[in-house]
Amino acid sequence: MKEHALFLSVGFLPPGASFAGEGLRFLQQFEKLLARVVALSDGIVCRPVLDSGEVVTPFTACAEEQTQRLTGVRIDGGLTAREKGLRPRDETCSGCPPGRSGS
Repeated sequence: MKEHALFLSVGFLPPGASFAGEGLRFLQQFEKLLARVVALSDGIVCRPVLDSGEVVTPFTACAEEQTQRLTGVRIDGGLTAREKGLRPRDETCSGCPPGRSGS
């Protein structure tokens, strides 16, 4: 949702400037929510999920930097760094494929 809010904030032409501002407010709120989710997820998420590319990809930080440079919209790159630093759950995760553990 954070990315969708970013698209809203940069996608409206001048007649829709109020919508662009609303998109920025959504972006800030989604970043706050994501920061909380990342903080609560450390040590909880299974290793296969962290390795899946669904949380962060090798391209995320670069894409955020380029998007910020091209649009002028501030993106909290620290969130990506914290996502990359998430530690997996120590014990076997219920719901993980058989034979896969959280470490």
